[in-house]
Amino acid sequence: MVAFDMASAGASGDGPKFKWRSTLSLGIRLSLVSKATEKPIVKHPSVYWEGVSVLVAYGVALMNLGAKRAGPSEAQANEAIDYYCRAAGVFRLAAATWAPRIPALKGLPVCPEMNSEMLQALAE
Repeated sequence: MVAFDMASAGASGDGPKFKWRSTLSLGIRLSLVSKATEKPIVKHPSVYWEGVSVLVAYGVALMNLGAKRAGPSEAQANEAIDYYCRAAGVFRLAAATWAPRIPALKGLPVCPEMNSEMLQALAE
């Protein structure tokens, strides 16, 4: 999930911050008794962060669509392969061009899908 945080946009002079909830990590357990987890929202002031988050969401959607289209016939298999190849291309684009531009800022948590190595692994 991606959102723009207007409350933090320019009030302190540091510019807008983009919010992102990790799609690939399991999240943090809410208690030792419960198995419920919560995915924290990460705010980052880089437009490249926003670009990678949009590309990751699009790539995951293409992978899910490919999984739904897979079937026993050759036509269904070809359609699923086409979606998987598109998703791999999106992840490769994010790994090669967008992720390396994200500035490393101290104190900000890092989602696992925001580094180039993870995106390249998803492309394979």
